[in-house]
Amino acid sequence: MSTASTSTPKPKNWQDFERQIETLAQCWLRDPNAQGNARQGQPQNGVDVYGRREKAGWVGLQCKQKFENVERRAKLTPLAG
Repeated sequence: MSTASTSTPKPKNWQDFERQIETLAQCWLRDPNAQGNARQGQPQNGVDVYGRREKAGWVGLQCKQKFENVERRAKLTPLAG
């Protein structure tokens, strides 16, 4: 089974979603210290979860509340710096 054919239910709230992304980041980055960035209402410069990837340095993830058709995929581009 490919991940393209996998779907998960929509979380009940954004906090659950950010916690799920935090866990995903810990696995994907192989960084058990990847964590959420700040608390609600604090400035975070668009970064919701961050961690460190070996050899690549810091990685920031942004969680967006989108309810568009999942077939429409936007291309992501890395930030310079």
